[in-house]
Amino acid sequence: MTEVASAAAVGRRPLPALSNPGGAARALTTMGLTEAGDRLAEAKLESVPPLEALAAAIRTIAVVGDRYIVLLEPGIARSPPPGAKRTVVDPSSA
Repeated sequence: MTEVASAAAVGRRPLPALSNPGGAARALTTMGLTEAGDRLAEAKLESVPPLEALAAAIRTIAVVGDRYIVLLEPGIARSPPPGAKRTVVDPSSA
């Protein structure tokens, strides 16, 4: 919860501070994209053969995505935060 509060820029306040579904969803989206970008960067996909890189990228996205699956629930905000594409597609530039 502390990580979500930090990502939502609400500090260490009681749980009601995260009761705004939009703020919590944005925080979780940012956390998930950051984690995915970090893991993809760590995998150094550019240094392995293309099929191996594709398989590793899919595994990474599946593992990270599983942690943040709640974001696909109806009613959860789906607009990605600014810079989201760069975070995942080209994490070395972030």
